[in-house]
Amino acid sequence: GGKELLMGVTPNGQSCAHSAAVGGHAEALRTLHELLGVELLTMVMKDGTSCAHLAAGGGHLEALRVLYEVAGKELLMMTVHDGQSCAHVAAVGGHVEAIRMLFDVGGKELLMGVTPNGQSCAHSAAVGGHAEALRTLHELLGVELLTMVMKDGTSCAHLAAGGGHLEALRVLYEVAGKELLMMTVHDGQSCAHVAAVGGHVEAIRMLFDVGGKELL
Repeated sequence: GGKELLMGVTPNGQSCAHSAAVGGHAEALRTLHELLGVELLTMVMKDGTSCAHLAAGGGHLEALRVLYEVAGKELLMMTVHDGQSCAHVAAVGGHVEAIRMLFDVGGKELLMGVTPNGQSCAHSAAVGGHAEALRTLHELLGVELLTMVMKDGTSCAHLAAGGGHLEALRVLYEVAGKELLMMTVHDGQSCAHVAAVGGHVEAIRMLFDVGGKELL
């Protein structure tokens, strides 16, 4: 079937290279590059998803390295149409080694990037309660990244509290202090509000220990 077969895509634009990237199959990606060159590995789906996004989202370090080796930094710096970068999707899964590799490639420019609504990769890590990813982001870029807020005022602490992610909340308190956990979004809701919405008792107790009556 040659090029016609291997360059074929699904209605949403998924190529066989995307399929290999989802599974983290580095050797398959090398083979596809050998057969058809960089064009196949840099194709994006209709929503802008690249092979690098899929590899990063699965924490597939070796696949990411192959993509960087054959397609360069530009591929790993791409965003999907909603503005999410490879750093965002790696953080969603808490993939610490992928985050480190992306920092080595794209530095502050990549890891400090935000979506149109202001979501950073630290917000993405907080949603999933990935405490170790938050520690890593702090280690790489300091407190600035972990204290960024979205356009509606949502902080990493709001997202961690909303999911009842106690260890993530503790990391945020440890590195950014009480001030972060006391913040409110633009509609006035605090971390205590969002923890209570989910019925997260241990998060509520932890927030009381930090902010007392003033917060609750």
